[in-house]
Amino acid sequence: MDGICFRNSPVLQPLIDATLGPVVASYAIGNYQVAIVLRSSGTFYFVKGGSFLTWTLIWTSITPLHSGSVYPSIAGLQAIFTADNIRVPKQLYIPAPLESDGFSSATTNGLGNAENNGPVGHAFTNIGTWGVAGGVRSCSVLDGTIGLSYLPCSSSNVIIDAVCTRSAGVTGIVARYISPTNYLIAYLDGTNAKLDKVEAGGTTNLISAAVTYGAAKVLRLSLDDTSARLYYDNLAVGSVATTPVAGGLGHGLYTTDVGATFDNLIVWAKGNEGQYSGLDQFSNP
Repeated sequence: MDGICFRNSPVLQPLIDATLGPVVASYAIGNYQVAIVLRSSGTFYFVKGGSFLTWTLIWTSITPLHSGSVYPSIAGLQAIFTADNIRVPKQLYIPAPLESDGFSSATTNGLGNAENNGPVGHAFTNIGTWGVAGGVRSCSVLDGTIGLSYLPCSSSNVIIDAVCTRSAGVTGIVARYISPTNYLIAYLDGTNAKLDKVEAGGTTNLISAAVTYGAAKVLRLSLDDTSARLYYDNLAVGSVATTPVAGGLGHGLYTTDVGATFDNLIVWAKGNEGQYSGLDQFSNP
């Protein structure tokens, strides 16, 4: 069973194969529309209503594999509520990411877009020397003490995923890149997952918590206007209500060590700019 849980807290949590996932947003009491989009390799979770002025992507999951029959349902365990207009449309809707790269030039990565290894309009901007070999991306020469490799996107409100394999130093994600002195970095240092802001050349830590490192685990950063939530291996690391560095459109990879490798980078729009308005055709009574 997959779904969206409105908790009494009040917070939203995805229901992933009958398992309650991490907190992904907060909400105010009111009327909401929800949409669950299933595909063979996972699920998209959308909400519209209240403070979600447009269809908003609150979570994506690459599991479970829906190999059997799937049925719509409505359930309430903690509070009185009403529901209406449940439907399963005949027409399919699968959102496309803003950017994605599985780092194999011969194939697509199965995440919605072809590889971004250099097509016009989708080329990486590199700080340091970067390349792809053996199905992963890495930085062979740092620029001073860091390496950055990011793609141009059309929104600063995004969900960014990447498999970040650390060797030493720190390795992770760069987001909202504007200039060498203004951007966000989410990263692993071997003990903790962290989110820092680099603003006017100064660095401030926003989120830090211990995590259990794994070479194939996904680091996820969710950005929505001024708020940010950090996840590792589908578990919440922390959140912050205010993240300056507004408006940056460069999202990608970050490292301080040439031994780090990266795989399966994907950037989804949150939906603040109406990217998922196509869902209206399925939801209106």
